[in-house]
Amino acid sequence: MPSHLVGQALTARLYEARIELYAGTILVATHPRHRGRQGRFIIPAHYEAIFALKPRARTMVYRDWLISLAPAVEAYVKLVCRKRYTEMDGQIAALYQLVQELGAAAFGQAVAQALAQQASGAEYVRALATPEGPAPQRHPSGPIPAGHTSPSQREVERELAQYEQYVANRTALAEPQEGAAPCR
Repeated sequence: MPSHLVGQALTARLYEARIELYAGTILVATHPRHRGRQGRFIIPAHYEAIFALKPRARTMVYRDWLISLAPAVEAYVKLVCRKRYTEMDGQIAALYQLVQELGAAAFGQAVAQALAQQASGAEYVRALATPEGPAPQRHPSGPIPAGHTSPSQREVERELAQYEQYVANRTALAEPQEGAAPCR
């Protein structure tokens, strides 16, 4: 219901496909009927007056609205909230704005791609939603020479493991061991 009616008794008329809410004899809201006992239907515009008093409420309402769109969007929003917790307010607002710009279908497709890539953030969804897709990565020192190949992930992990072992051994050698005689 619209926020200015919070606390007032309303009359609900239930139809097979919709619900109508009345304040007295005035129709104040019509919503599609949600199937299920605990179903919620959220219209963020109804909360605008509350957002001025409670800014954090905007994030929570937008988040709830987003996760109601599709299971993939729900999983993605949870990923963003977990991985980018300190930026959650901005990320949720940006994702909500993207749905408004792109439409639910295009947004859902971009979110599914971002989720598959574990790329958490509204900027990734925006890049994946553009018709040409994300911009190709450019090598910082200019074009990559012809014939150049990148190492495999396994090679990178092996070299990283060797480096970590080297650092761990160096640290162990630099720290005096308990009970060890000092070097002279």
